Amino acid sequence: MHRFGGFPYVPAELEAKIYSSWDPERRGWQPKDKNTRTERRAEKRSTRIRSRLRKRRNAGSAAEKRRRRKRDRKTDARSRRNDAQHR
Repeated sequence: MHRFGGFPYVPAELEAKIYSSWDPERRGWQPKDKNTRTERRAEKRSTRIRSRLRKRRNAGSAAEKRRRRKRDRKTDARSRRNDAQHR
């Protein structure tokens, strides 16, 4: 019912267009996967969780942030050195 501003009746040809997409390889309208919406939702959810984690990670006083930056720089340099060793 949420489609077309609460318009309950959807004409068949329109519905076909909604639930299918134009596929140039297979020449014509092919039915869409039904799980695209749930996949999208899962994607959004993971992004949300990731951003929340990022916020928590980057929280803290200026001094803490400085320390964290320094540590991150050191670990970056270390991983770069290790990479160079194993090339």
